[in-house]
Amino acid sequence: MRDLLTRTRRETETEVVVEPAGAPCGAAAKPEFVRFMKVVVVEEDPIVQGVLRGMGIRELCTGSTWESVQDAVSSGWADLLVLDLLLPDHLGSSVLKDLRDHVAGDSYFPVLVLTADGSLETRESALKAGARDFVTKPVAPWELELRISNLLAARHYSQRMRRQYERLEILLELQREIVAKPSDSVYQQVLEAAVRIVPGADAGSVLTHDGKGFAFRAAVGYELDRLRDVRFTPEDMCSWHGGGPQEWQEARPRIMRHDQVDLFDAAAAEELSPDLAEHGRLGEIRANLYLPVVYRDEILAVLNLDNVTDAMAFDQASIEAARIFGPPVASLLHEADHREELRQASLTDPLTGLRNRRGFDEAMCSEQARVDRHGGSFGVLLMDLDGFKKVNDRLGHAAGDELLVELSLALDENRRQEDVIARWGGDEFAVVMPRMTMSSSADAARRYARVVAGIERCGVVLGATVGVSVFPDDGQDQDALLRAADRRLYGARAVGLPFLEPLE
Repeated sequence: MRDLLTRTRRETETEVVVEPAGAPCGAAAKPEFVRFMKVVVVEEDPIVQGVLRGMGIRELCTGSTWESVQDAVSSGWADLLVLDLLLPDHLGSSVLKDLRDHVAGDSYFPVLVLTADGSLETRESALKAGARDFVTKPVAPWELELRISNLLAARHYSQRMRRQYERLEILLELQREIVAKPSDSVYQQVLEAAVRIVPGADAGSVLTHDGKGFAFRAAVGYELDRLRDVRFTPEDMCSWHGGGPQEWQEARPRIMRHDQVDLFDAAAAEELSPDLAEHGRLGEIRANLYLPVVYRDEILAVLNLDNVTDAMAFDQASIEAARIFGPPVASLLHEADHREELRQASLTDPLTGLRNRRGFDEAMCSEQARVDRHGGSFGVLLMDLDGFKKVNDRLGHAAGDELLVELSLALDENRRQEDVIARWGGDEFAVVMPRMTMSSSADAARRYARVVAGIERCGVVLGATVGVSVFPDDGQDQDALLRAADRRLYGARAVGLPFLEPLE
C-alpha cells in the first residue's frame, strides 16, 4: 500500500491544485475565474465570439434568435448575456423586460447590449430595462474585451459573496443543530453541508483518527457500513494528500483528477482493501478534493469530496470554499469529539474499559438497525465466569478486580474487530457479534470460553458458561434475543458444559 501511495504522490506533486492564472493578454493577465464563466451570445458578429474565445471562455452558447438561447439563460446556466437589440424573432428591448422574470432570483445577472443604434432614446430604454452596459457598434475588440471583463468580474464577486453568505448560513445552522448530537451524526451533517457548499462536489467521505488509524465515519454517495473496517495510517493519509508533510499539517486542500493517480483504478485499489475496491467506487471517481481538518496542530479528520462525472469539476472556487469551510468545521468537530468522549465515558465500564450494560444495549440497537436496513444476521453472546467467587473469597476484591482487568484484555485481544464486548455486571460479560450465523456464533462461543479457561490465579482456574442467540432466528427484538441466549447459558450449566452445542 505504501508503495502505491508513494507512487501516487510522485505522480501528482506537480499538480496538487488547480492551474494558476491564465496567460497574459497585452499588458494585463486575465483573471483565472474568467475561463470558468459561461456566456450566451445573441449576436451574429464573429468579432464578438472571437473576443470571447480569445479571453479563454470555455463554455459559450451562441444563437441568432432569442428562442434558440432562452433556456440557457432562464435555467440559470449563464453568467453573462451579450444581446443585440435587433433580433429576427424579438425586439431586444422586450427580451430585456422578459429576462428579469426569468432571472428574478438572481440579484446580479449582467446583460451587455451591443447594437448599431446608439441613440440616447435606445440607450436609455435598454438601461432602464435592465442592461448593465451598452455598446454601440462598431466597437474596438480591446474595448469590448474590457467591458465584458468588467461585467464578468462583477458577476464573479457577486456570486462569491452569495456563496460566502450561504456558507455562513449553513455553518451557523450546523452549530445550532449539533448540540448534544453524537459525533457520527455531526460528521454526517458536516459532510452533507460540505457537498452542498463546495462547487463541483456530488459525493464524499469523512475519515477520523480512532487510535488505530483513520477510519470512515460519514459518507455521501457510498455505503458507509461497507467501509467502516477500512483503515489508513497517518502516513498513508499524508501520502494520499500528495503535497508533503508541511502541506498536510497546514491543511492545504488539493485537487486530483482520475488520470493522475493509480488509486482511482479499481484493480489497483485491491492493494489497499477489498472493501474499498468494491464499495469505494474508485473506478467511477473523476475528480477528488482532499482537505485535512486541523485543530491546534492536530489533524482531527480528513474530508474527501468527489465528483463521479466530470474530471474538471473542481476549480479555484472549490479550493476557496474548502479553505473557508476548514477552520470552523475543525472547531465543530473538536467540540463534537469532546462531547463524544463524555458520552463514551457514560457507556464504558470504568474498571475494565469495556462497554457497560448501557453501552451494550446501544451497540445491540445499532446492529439491529443495520440489519433492518441491509439484511443479514448478528449474534448475541452471554457469558458467566466460573470460579471467580473463589478468587474474591481467597484473595480479596482487589485481586478480583485485577483478574477482571486481565480477563477483559484477553477477551479484547481475541475478538473480531467489529465485535463489541461488554461487562454485563459483576462477573458477567456479553458480546454483540455483527454478521454472524448460529454456526459462526457457536465458534465464537467456544473461542471465548477457551480464552477464559486459560486464566489462573493462585490455583484457581477460571471457566466460563456461554449462551448464544442469533437475530432474526431467535427473536425480533433485544429482549427475545437476550432471553434465548440466557436459556442456552443455563441449559449448558445444567449439564455441566461450558457451551451447549446447537442442534443441527
